[in-house]
Amino acid sequence: ASVVDRRPIELLALGDSGMAGVGVAQPTAALPALIAQRVAASTGRPVHVVSHAQPGARTRDVVTQQLALECGEPDVVALMVGTNDVTHLARTRRL
Repeated sequence: ASVVDRRPIELLALGDSGMAGVGVAQPTAALPALIAQRVAASTGRPVHVVSHAQPGARTRDVVTQQLALECGEPDVVALMVGTNDVTHLARTRRL
């Protein structure tokens, strides 16, 4: 008989307002929660979500601030960033 792995899958969410859930009515409608639901459904394992996503974040913020936070050893990383780089006309060489 095989042993079934029931440890929670660690999901780390990084990025901007889209990942942070700005504009959703319920936390369960935020992108990290939706991703977690899909991962749980496809693996049969619980998912633990840690989000460092922040509204207004740019790519450099993810690199210099969000990745600097204690993240443990996530199994899955979900990243959504770039909108604020475009709206602020950030150049990639300034990261």
